Amino acid sequence: MILACILTGHMGEAERLFNQVPNKNIVTWNTMVSGYLRNELYSKVLELFILMKADENVKLDHITVSGVLAACAHLASLEAGRAIHIYALEHHLMRLEVTTSLIDMYAKCGSIGHSLQVFYKSQAKDIFCWNAIMSGLALNGHGRAALKLFDTMRRAKSLSPDDITFIAVLTACSHSGLVEEGCALFSSMKEDHGIPPKSEHYGCMVDLLGRANLLSQALDLVESMPFKLGETILGALLSACVTHQNIEVGQKVVRLVIEKREQDMNDGEYMMVSNLYAACGEWGEAAKWRKKMNEEGIVKAAGCSVIELNGKSHRFLAGGLTA
Repeated sequence: MILACILTGHMGEAERLFNQVPNKNIVTWNTMVSGYLRNELYSKVLELFILMKADENVKLDHITVSGVLAACAHLASLEAGRAIHIYALEHHLMRLEVTTSLIDMYAKCGSIGHSLQVFYKSQAKDIFCWNAIMSGLALNGHGRAALKLFDTMRRAKSLSPDDITFIAVLTACSHSGLVEEGCALFSSMKEDHGIPPKSEHYGCMVDLLGRANLLSQALDLVESMPFKLGETILGALLSACVTHQNIEVGQKVVRLVIEKREQDMNDGEYMMVSNLYAACGEWGEAAKWRKKMNEEGIVKAAGCSVIELNGKSHRFLAGGLTA
């Protein structure tokens, strides 16, 4: 019953049922941890972890620790993540799943040095572990280091890259401006590794070319995609056109957006089309799209950031502290 509530997003009811269970075993606790993660209630995961440690009848396992570390990663809570790392070491819970979660947590908290320490200290490394460290390096702007690790993994021949591996290395190229390397990796996916690129890989390439102001090439790639155009890819290309004030390619992208997605354009796409015309001085077109937004009842959402201060996570909206 608890799981059914979680899967349907009824976390209040799941909590009520959970609290009624007299003798909770580790499976019951872990079900709630996964439920909070699934429903993005990350602070609740940390609260639950404290309660679990206080329950003398429950022995936490590697699944618990991995879940709590995932919550720390989402909250960018380095202090809590370090405490759980120590807990895992003290209680001999350093399984591969925990190692991977630690690498991911430290990277998302901006402590890539600790990610690398965990990675290199681990005697056994599976593809998830390799993918986590390459993704972490990409996230923190160490593109060449990520590609170097990719080459190391390939030369070892004990593991084969998968589609997640290529998302990691293509993201690394995008964030570090490695256009030639990214194009070569994208081409090698199917030719050398038998991995057909998915929409996520095309999205990485559009981001790479867009950041490099190679917008015509990015548009050609989008038009050659063997998938239905989704909001993420079109949004990335449209955003790049706004950034580089390229009205020529931008208008082509707008036509694509209207052609492919006019019935389900999201708020962000309306905003970017308006911003594109405004950035290029096309005030009449910008006003026309602003009018459409008003007619659709679209309101620009405030920007939001989360940082850790004195051991607590705080959310900032544009204009002030909210929590």
